[in-house]
Amino acid sequence: MIGTHATIQSGVYTKELKKKEAGVKVTGVACPLFVPLVEEDWCDNEVAELVVKKYLDGLPSREMDALILGCTHYPLLKKKIAKVLGNAIALIDSADAVAAALGKHLKSGNLLGDADAKGGCEIFVTDLTPRFESIAKRFLQDAVPMIKKVDLF
Repeated sequence: MIGTHATIQSGVYTKELKKKEAGVKVTGVACPLFVPLVEEDWCDNEVAELVVKKYLDGLPSREMDALILGCTHYPLLKKKIAKVLGNAIALIDSADAVAAALGKHLKSGNLLGDADAKGGCEIFVTDLTPRFESIAKRFLQDAVPMIKKVDLF
């Protein structure tokens, strides 16, 4: 799995995966430069490819079944990651798993809202950078609500 330094050091993915499959082998690699690449919109250039190669070339890709993209920014680098690792390795977007788990939780708690109702948006981040608001505007294509920084642990 790949993630930020904080995500890798937390060991949270490894713990959860081992709960589900005790024998699973998990290797965590911090890829901190992926975040600024995405934030600069440098996802599809030679700099991005060099950085992805630098971080991932040492991974034993022949032994890997899947690679978890453990940061919200990383899916934007999927093309470059797939190019370096090859298409035989499944790239798992952690945001998809989080959204599915949240949907299941909301449904089981009868907390789903009316599909026709206008929803709201709250933003919680673990690392608030000065440029986050402008990036959030680009992603949301709307006004950005108040951003709240939270600690992981």
